[in-house]
Amino acid sequence: ESVVTATVQSRRGREQSADADLDGSKATLPPAVMAMPYIGSKISLISKAEIRYEGILYTIDMAAATVALSDVRSFGTEDRPAAAPVAPSAEVFRYIIFRGSDIKDLHVLTEAPQAAPAPPADPAIMSTGMGPPPSGPASTPASGPAPAAGAPQVPGQV
Repeated sequence: ESVVTATVQSRRGREQSADADLDGSKATLPPAVMAMPYIGSKISLISKAEIRYEGILYTIDMAAATVALSDVRSFGTEDRPAAAPVAPSAEVFRYIIFRGSDIKDLHVLTEAPQAAPAPPADPAIMSTGMGPPPSGPASTPASGPAPAAGAPQVPGQV
């Protein structure tokens, strides 16, 4: 049985842990963790081959017993004893999907950035955005490049 413990230092300074049984037999993560609050967090993962990886948590598939990281870098076996030492790599992989049963350790290094607050459920709201509100004609996109000086005006063009 392969149980991985994810540890995160919360924003309040409290350390929280959650165990995940990634052999596919059962999920032992608490419901709050199963809701994936760590998606988008920076993760450090050590495989059973003693190779350390860092990347952004993309997904945990409990049914397939896999963990997917994006923007992944391999730090090799570092000083850990291993049957076959592996050097670090400067290569950044777009993504790597790890078999849960081959993960020795997994830690959350940095929590995911918090999402912007959701507006109230109001049918009058068509869209939202953060930052200053658009104002006047300057905020509307241009219809194309301005005609060159002395060029004839096309009807309907300003």
